[in-house]
Amino acid sequence: MALIVGLGLAGLRQIAQRRYETHRRLMLASAWLVVAFVLSYGVKLLTLGREALETWEPSYVHMLRLHELCVAAMVLGGALAIWKALQLGLPRDRGEPPARRHPHPVSQVSRGIRLHRRAGFIALGSASFGLLTAAYVLFGMWSR
Repeated sequence: MALIVGLGLAGLRQIAQRRYETHRRLMLASAWLVVAFVLSYGVKLLTLGREALETWEPSYVHMLRLHELCVAAMVLGGALAIWKALQLGLPRDRGEPPARRHPHPVSQVSRGIRLHRRAGFIALGSASFGLLTAAYVLFGMWSR
C-alpha cells in the first residue's frame, strides 16, 4: 500500500512538471499493484479463509471496515480515472491546441480532464487513508 501511495505521489509530481507519459506509466504501475493485491487477497481467502473477527477488539474491526471502504474508493476512483484517460486518449501531444487533439468539443474535453483529475485525487487520498488504517489494523493483529 505504501508503494501504491508512493507511485501515486510521484505521478502527481510528474503531472505538475508536465511529464504526461511518465505520469501515465507511474499511475498504471500503481494500478497494477492494486490488481496484484486484490488477486493475492483473493488467493488468501481461498487458501486460509477469513480472519476470526470475533476474537478482535471492536476498535480494530471498525478500523478494518473503514480500511475496506478506503480500498473500495481507491479502486473505484482509480478505475474511473483510467477510464476517462482512455476515453480522452490521454496523454496526447501537448503542442497542439485541444480542439486539434480531440474529436470532442473543448468544453467536453475540459470536463473529462477535470473528472479524471478528481477521480485520481479520490484514488490517491483513499489509498493514503487506506495505508494509515491498514497500519492500525496490522498493529492490532500483532498485539494480539
